[in-house]
Amino acid sequence: MHTSTAPSSAPLPLGASRYKVLVVDDQADAADSLGLLLAQMGYDTSIAYGALEGVRQATTFLPDVVMLDVHMPSIDGLDAARAIRSCRLSSHPVLVALTADTRPGAKEATLAAGFDFHLTKPLPAGDLAALMRDVLPAP
Repeated sequence: MHTSTAPSSAPLPLGASRYKVLVVDDQADAADSLGLLLAQMGYDTSIAYGALEGVRQATTFLPDVVMLDVHMPSIDGLDAARAIRSCRLSSHPVLVALTADTRPGAKEATLAAGFDFHLTKPLPAGDLAALMRDVLPAP
């Protein structure tokens, strides 16, 4: 699986550190697009193209936020969220479920798996920016 860290050119206040966001999605185009958007917003991003790689990266990248697709082959996002939570990472990441699933019970299932937020794809950029402002303290 290919992983990448997208550098950001957004300026930061002197002495401020960038927040880290891990994007996990088996659809490379979706993962890359979201990672690029987050990098343009000023976040350090890392991308994993599957749940197992996402769990691995969560333990080394120590993200502040994990944007995790729910429906992936082999291991789905629900199991990946449970695995990330069980690692008890020092970064205590906010887990955001991303899914196109609008069936009744989908949101409850993600929250029960340990996600903090459940968002439906496609996610408008303005909604993403608002979420990030809400979940991360100002630098």
